[in-house]
Amino acid sequence: MKPSVEGCKDKATNLAVLFTKVVPRAADERMECYRLAVRELGERSRVETLMKDAIEDVRDLLMVDDEMQATTGSYLEELSEALKVVSAIPPSLQDESSSLGIYNYGSGPQNVNTGTGPQNNNNGSGAQINGGSFHGINPFLRQ
Repeated sequence: MKPSVEGCKDKATNLAVLFTKVVPRAADERMECYRLAVRELGERSRVETLMKDAIEDVRDLLMVDDEMQATTGSYLEELSEALKVVSAIPPSLQDESSSLGIYNYGSGPQNVNTGTGPQNNNNGSGAQINGGSFHGINPFLRQ
């Protein structure tokens, strides 16, 4: 029972954080603030997800035993209806694929190879000769 209560409290806290970060902003800034707040709080921090999960936690708490269910029967029906409504809400954000961001704010080169191939860097002035495979006749061998 305690994990459900704590989970519900965490979800309510995250909802409060979202609202305090997003609502005071100008209308044209809200979506970006919301996106950043969700990214900061974690993948399951979209408003609709938090609401759905919190309703499920409350429902689970009210179904702990038969006596509790008998006492809260009408509330359970209301929660089931609310859960249907919240579950039908479309996602507030599109799924974002995790992207790799590489930034260089200092002076000088930043040599980054995110692929699987070789990386040859020449960060100074001068020729760069990269070794590799030579196919053909070796002119330096005596025949």
